[in-house]
Amino acid sequence: MTKSVSIVMATLNSERTIEMALLALRNQEYPQQLVDIMVIDGGSTDRTLEIAQKYGCRVINNPKVDP
Repeated sequence: MTKSVSIVMATLNSERTIEMALLALRNQEYPQQLVDIMVIDGGSTDRTLEIAQKYGCRVINNPKVDP
């Protein structure tokens, strides 16, 4: 029985690095329908959220920029 996996990524203006990280996660052999990637964003003003959505991530806003 294969179990689902949740991955939580905290971001803030991570445009330079997030795509490489998400691509690595999505290229895993693990069944992707069982992988849930949550991007917790602290108010990015760059393309971070656009890139996260491109890779099918759930985006959760964290306006307080708390860890």
